[in-house]
Amino acid sequence: MACEFVQLDVTLPKYLIRHFNETIFFALFQLINPILILVAAFILPFTTLLERVPALLLMVLGTLLQASSPFWNVVTGMGKLAVPFFLTQFSLGESLSQPLLNEMAMKMAPRGQEAFYASSVTAPKLAARLLGLGMSGGLLSQFCPNASECAIPAIAPLMIWVVTGAVAFITPTGLLLLWWRKWIR
Repeated sequence: MACEFVQLDVTLPKYLIRHFNETIFFALFQLINPILILVAAFILPFTTLLERVPALLLMVLGTLLQASSPFWNVVTGMGKLAVPFFLTQFSLGESLSQPLLNEMAMKMAPRGQEAFYASSVTAPKLAARLLGLGMSGGLLSQFCPNASECAIPAIAPLMIWVVTGAVAFITPTGLLLLWWRKWIR
C-alpha cells in the first residue's frame, strides 16, 4: 500500500496537470485523505460492529479498498469525478487497515521487544515507497510523457492506474495467502 501512497503524492498531481492542462485544483483533492482519516479516527473506534469482525478480516477489507481505488480512474476514463472517488475509497481503506497493522505488530511482540516490532512494520513501507518512486517516473514517462499525449482520451494514460492497482493488490493477496497457510491469525 505504501507504493500507492507514493503514486498519490508524486504521480497523481503530475498526471492531472498533464491530463487536464492545469484546469484542476489538486490541492483541494489532497484535503480528502486527511479529513476522512480524522473523521474515521473518531468514528471507527466507537463502532461496535467492528469489534465483532476479526482484525485480519478488517485489514484485508481495508487493503482491498485501497488497492481497488485506482480503478475509479480507469472506469470513468479519468473524468474529474474519478479523483474524489479514488481518494475517498483509498482513505476509507486506509482508516480500516493502518491502525490494525500497528495493533497486530504490538500483539505479536514479545514482552520487551515492542519497539523492535513497531519499527519492523515500517521496513516494508520504506521498500515499497522506494519502488513507488521508481514506478512513478517510469509510468509517467511511458504512458503520459507530456500534456499533448496525456490529454488524449486513450488507453495508454489509464495504464498508469491499472499498473498502480495491480501492484497494490499484492498486499491483500499476501494477507489472504498468509491467513490461508495459517501463518497469521
